[in-house]
Amino acid sequence: MGRALDGFLIDVHRRPNHLRGIAATLLVLTLPGSAEAQPAPDPPPLKITTVDPATQRLETPPTEEQRKGQLQRLSNAQKALATLPSAAPITRTSLTAEVQRLQQLLAHAPRCNPAAEVRRLERDLALAAAGQPPHATGGVHRLAYRSPLDRNLHPFVAYVPQSYTTSGDRRYPLVVMLHGMRSTAMRAMGRVFGVADGAMKDAAVTCDRPRLPQQQTLVVAPEAFGDTFYRLAGERDVTAVVRMMIRLYRVDRRRITITGLSMGGTGAVELALQQPHLYAGVVALCGYYDRRLDSRFRGQTLQPWERFMMTVYSPVDWAENGRGIPLRLIHGKWDGPQRAEALQRRYQHLGYAVKLETYDKGHEVWEPGYAGGRIFPVLAQMRQGAPPKRVTFVSGRSRVRKSYWVVIEGWTDYSRWARVDAQIKSSTEVQVSTQNVVSLRLDLPASYVKPPARLVVDGTALEIAGKRNRWVQRVRLTRARSGEASPECGAERAKCDRAGKSWQLADAPASRPSGLVKRPGLAGPLEDIYFDPILVVYGTGGGEEQRLHKLAKTLAGYSRHARLSYPMIPDWRFSPALVRHRSVILVGNEQTNSVLARIGPRLPIRVLAQEVRFGGRTIQRPNIGATFVYPNPDSPNWYVVVVGGTSEESYKLWRQLPELLPDYVVFDNQMAASRWRMVLGSGRSAVEAGYFDGAWGLPAAR
Repeated sequence: MGRALDGFLIDVHRRPNHLRGIAATLLVLTLPGSAEAQPAPDPPPLKITTVDPATQRLETPPTEEQRKGQLQRLSNAQKALATLPSAAPITRTSLTAEVQRLQQLLAHAPRCNPAAEVRRLERDLALAAAGQPPHATGGVHRLAYRSPLDRNLHPFVAYVPQSYTTSGDRRYPLVVMLHGMRSTAMRAMGRVFGVADGAMKDAAVTCDRPRLPQQQTLVVAPEAFGDTFYRLAGERDVTAVVRMMIRLYRVDRRRITITGLSMGGTGAVELALQQPHLYAGVVALCGYYDRRLDSRFRGQTLQPWERFMMTVYSPVDWAENGRGIPLRLIHGKWDGPQRAEALQRRYQHLGYAVKLETYDKGHEVWEPGYAGGRIFPVLAQMRQGAPPKRVTFVSGRSRVRKSYWVVIEGWTDYSRWARVDAQIKSSTEVQVSTQNVVSLRLDLPASYVKPPARLVVDGTALEIAGKRNRWVQRVRLTRARSGEASPECGAERAKCDRAGKSWQLADAPASRPSGLVKRPGLAGPLEDIYFDPILVVYGTGGGEEQRLHKLAKTLAGYSRHARLSYPMIPDWRFSPALVRHRSVILVGNEQTNSVLARIGPRLPIRVLAQEVRFGGRTIQRPNIGATFVYPNPDSPNWYVVVVGGTSEESYKLWRQLPELLPDYVVFDNQMAASRWRMVLGSGRSAVEAGYFDGAWGLPAAR
């Protein structure tokens, strides 16, 4: 028997064992020839391959000859792409990104054979050369656009039904699918259609595309730059991709829905509640909807800014915006269902439409939740009607300021929630109540309001008598003040509420103030810089170039598992023209970073070689450092963020700062390492931390 095994081909097939959750192994033995095979003096080694029977050709890496041939075909495709006469921008960016992706895949020893993807690329090039947009054909498409954040190409995946047509009046619903952590858009696309995880190995989503059952809807899966939690840069990516889909395809804008799992489930609820005028409904799986329920924070002492930002990061606190957004939650019974139950209770208390569906599982509820495409009929029932006559809108972020026909144009205090409740009572009466709002715009549907009409805002009666266009009656409102200075509220809520006692009509958009005043998009906190394009500038003086370059590289990468890369340069290459249309992060102190040395005297916090100057105070402590956000003196409509320290240890301490940070933090050795990465937690403290006031000033000395 030993002799008979010599020369056999042994294929190792791995099949999922659903009973034990492990892979079972099946050995298939194949005779090389006659059963009377003679023993060989030097038997060849056994050939072992790990091949899935369903995708044997796909999971077999290409030979060296095949790899070189595919690279040559990609080179030819790159040349052909450069000669396309008048291809649409999305065609150029998508095909360019696909060429680059496949070239990178083949540059090293690939684990799978991308022959099918190379053929698709060549087919799409032929369609583009013939003047036909490849993305309009039925199937799964890898698309890409050039992000304004880092000017790089970033991918997303779109599904187009086979029945799709660009002619006629038919419009198609759009489903937005958000992936979970450490996942990709292509894998998310397969999951929402009910494709089992076992059928979406790396080869199936890298060197091929999942086989999807037919649905009569458009589907898009953004990458959102990877693990960004769909906030800031990730939020901007999703919104950009949805808008792109509306431009590229015949989308029924009343039937745009959003779904996602885990991180994507949280993001789906959060994005829908922050843009209720865009989405018609949500189906969210195994998300995190109330950060305060996280066991990691139990017993921890939270700073005032942490308590506020914890609410901003909790979709349950945005629930008031969901009157027109039906919500379906899917959660595992062994996965902290209280997170979903908290959002369900809040929706029910508000009288909004919500349903919670639970499974006897842990976190991985997406296979039963998405099985057989069961989610599509649910989403198909969700659609927006006419613009609502009542809008309730809350916001804890200055970037989130629009809901239907209500637009917040100014907060009284940007470290508190703003709230507007507006109702069109009749064609001649509108009532509005506000909290923490200093300027407001109402784009009243023209079909609902006929001037002259009475407008009552927080008890102040005004008359709407202006002209209207075909669609809207636009009304701008500001609080009447005795002076022009912005209120400096700090923790004095009553002072904020008294700052403007009555409202008045404004004939034109408020002009940008000449002095430094917080406004939407320029109000902090520190993380807000990541909503816009950024340039990272590191210092090269004082022998610190290598250390500061390493820290700058961390900042330019956004986060560890994000696929986003901001440009960075040394300080000697900097000129103010480079930040005319973007924000800047300065790494170093006034001795090591020449840019910071130049603008430092115009900043409220200064990091010098051995001390930090905080307003009129000088703070000298071992390993003192500071980080803060402020309008850039070189370009006041954009931010500057300073990451500065006085020693090697202070930069290590900066890396220990928690995720939830206000406008500024001055820190020293008290910022010891901790597992509480989101908050300071018990046992750690900052030397100074908080928010600048409405005029970007430091609070009065305590």
